[in-house]
Amino acid sequence: MPDFVFIATIANSLRVTTDIAKGLREVDRGLQTAELTSKLVDLMNALTDARAAVLSVQEELSAKEQEVRELQEKLDLREHMTYSPPFYWLEKDGKRQGPFCQQYYDSEQRAIRLQEETDDQGLWRCRTCENYFQSGGRRPRQTLADTEDDQY
Repeated sequence: MPDFVFIATIANSLRVTTDIAKGLREVDRGLQTAELTSKLVDLMNALTDARAAVLSVQEELSAKEQEVRELQEKLDLREHMTYSPPFYWLEKDGKRQGPFCQQYYDSEQRAIRLQEETDDQGLWRCRTCENYFQSGGRRPRQTLADTEDDQY
């Protein structure tokens, strides 16, 4: 959130701008062109400062709104993710989605969907960490990297 000093600065810039504008409205008809030009320059500078400050606050508020959205999504995921060994499932609105990788959800709170292996019933693979998970409570099969040295 923008601090109160910054917001006070914006308010002051707008007050100065308003005061200059009021002064221009009350200018005597006999005022010299140079003095009028000087007041107009002051007005434009004050407006520019106020606009820059407002844009800065808008950018900061937008960043905070994005952060709140991301935190809300994480909270929503946490509330609806359930663990049924060896998988995580997303249960929302009476529907069950998944399964999701246990390693990624436990370590990074990321829901990485597992892919079912076509050659082996009940075997699921995480394409991100390359771990295998077996449904039915059996131990997961070793990854390809774990078995490469055993080929000969």
